[in-house]
Amino acid sequence: MIKKFFNYAFAEASSKGLNWLTIIALPFILSPQDYGTVGLLVAIEGTLSSIMLVGQERAILRFTREKEKNVLGSAVQLILLSLIFSLFIISVIGIFFKSIAGLRVFPAVFVLIISIGLYNLARLLMAYSRVIDNIKLFWGTRFFYQVTKVIAVVIICYILKNAYGYIYGVLLSAVIFIIVYFKYFSQKFSFRRFLSFDKNFRFFFLFGSPLIFNALSGNILSYADRFLVRGFLNNQELGIYTFTYSLGSSLVFFYGITLILFEPLTYKYVREKKNFRGLLEFYGRIVPGCAFVLALLIIFFFKIFVSQLLNPVYLNGYTILPILLSAHLLLPVFNIGYIEFMILKKPKFIAYSTIVSASVNILCNFLLIPFIGIVGAALSTLIAYLTLVLIIYFLLIQKKIIT
Repeated sequence: MIKKFFNYAFAEASSKGLNWLTIIALPFILSPQDYGTVGLLVAIEGTLSSIMLVGQERAILRFTREKEKNVLGSAVQLILLSLIFSLFIISVIGIFFKSIAGLRVFPAVFVLIISIGLYNLARLLMAYSRVIDNIKLFWGTRFFYQVTKVIAVVIICYILKNAYGYIYGVLLSAVIFIIVYFKYFSQKFSFRRFLSFDKNFRFFFLFGSPLIFNALSGNILSYADRFLVRGFLNNQELGIYTFTYSLGSSLVFFYGITLILFEPLTYKYVREKKNFRGLLEFYGRIVPGCAFVLALLIIFFFKIFVSQLLNPVYLNGYTILPILLSAHLLLPVFNIGYIEFMILKKPKFIAYSTIVSASVNILCNFLLIPFIGIVGAALSTLIAYLTLVLIIYFLLIQKKIIT
């Protein structure tokens, strides 16, 4: 198990590190104003990706081994239909509005949606490789996509010298991925059955639908502040906030590395009627302590890194860095609750907690940003994440999962 953990963990760490490197490298190429626009693009990408995924990544993790159904095939069908529907919606919007949040609808947002749809197909294959325990396929899909993305985004941003290079870089990397791994999709999905809505399709759609609201509210938690910073302040302040938030939220990469093993392993323990809660208790003891050490290192090296390598304007983010790190140190509690409710097949409880927390986040941003700027955005994140954890903890007590 330890060897398997390090194989998956190293692949996940490498890919997430490359994704993080993409965002961190762009301040060397773009102005703070354009970098602020990239922050907005990342927010839109993350939000729409989670919505357009229709909860199918979790469906693959939860049901591939449990049910005699073509989970991957049904998931691909849902993702493609989601992409077509999204393109139709943005086309209608484009008739009435030339831009959204300062971004041109055509071609910028339209192209971004295409790239998101293709990336979601890649996410399905990444999840599938974890469930069937194919480390080689997981390495190939996870690492290959991120390498392609960082190269494409950096090169195209360098050529164009503006934020739109990020959109075209993401599209290029997604297209290359689909071409390379097309045979894996064709083995599980037939275009001849594209409009065949059988009981499997309905089952996975109904399972994933509540997770859309969870994904939307979860992304509001992560990204709503960027839209409001841009609205109340300016692109330079957004650039500073985006850069600092990228460092503060880097703890999420560590959580992702650990969950890459713990989540599927927990579901396996459930199927085999083993003590899965003992596994979650181990996660709850080890992960927060390691994350706290990482947070201290980030605070220590922040000024050294920025003053030596980047535009000094980014030093203004130092005051909000501890706040953002504190917010993300709370997330292991939510991760444990998330897995518990997935085991109970009650994703609606996850949705409840994230919807309330996202609403708190938006309200606090509206109240605080006009008065204390990006400090208000950081405090809003901390308050919202604390709300999220308290709700999850209360629901776990209500369901007598913990006492």
